[in-house]
Amino acid sequence: MASASQTYAVILGDTHHPFSCHRSLTKAYALIEKLQPQYVVQVGDVYDLYSFSRYGKSLNHTTPASEVHKARKAAEKMWDAVRKASPKSKLHQMLGNHDARLYKKIEEKLPEMVGLLGWDDLFTFDGVTTAKSDRDILKLNLGGKKVYFHHGFLSKPGDHLRYFQQNTVIGHSHRGHVLYDTTHDKMLFEANAGYLGDPRSHVFKYGAVAGKNKWTRGCLVIDELGPRFTSFEAQ
Repeated sequence: MASASQTYAVILGDTHHPFSCHRSLTKAYALIEKLQPQYVVQVGDVYDLYSFSRYGKSLNHTTPASEVHKARKAAEKMWDAVRKASPKSKLHQMLGNHDARLYKKIEEKLPEMVGLLGWDDLFTFDGVTTAKSDRDILKLNLGGKKVYFHHGFLSKPGDHLRYFQQNTVIGHSHRGHVLYDTTHDKMLFEANAGYLGDPRSHVFKYGAVAGKNKWTRGCLVIDELGPRFTSFEAQ
């Protein structure tokens, strides 16, 4: 295992609070504490906002107010745990398509309220730099390599690498992986941080075909040897 000074970043995949996996998050905090990375990045979909989805849903599971309250508390607890585990790390919160559900619902149904709501407050955390929208790209220099961070919007492994033509870290598909493109003068990589949601939750029923969705709980580490995905599925 690389020493703390050689660990550039630990990337947390989609958490979908309040439907996150406590056991997986605990493993992620332990990894962060051990590695003391320069950066910790949560790559978006920190919330699920199931109640505001445009897809069919049942309010028997949760109400909008309850979900937002529980999600916010869970996200605050997550960042508190990260700060405690590695006080010197620089922290970044990306936004994903699920995070944008509430904003887009209001924009669609009641656009005059968009500027009156405390939207930014929902994604503001002490000591954490937050993206302005789910379209933002975070660019970091990790060990002399430029790396793009984006939640993701494409489905197939390698799509984002081909799109950005840069070393790229994404989430979105819940499928942890690392792949390389050797066709460039400089070898580039795409790395997916997987997810940290609870697979038993009803909000993930759209991917509930056992063994076929290839979703992987875990997180991503980037050090001097490059990126690697650490799976929590078998632990």
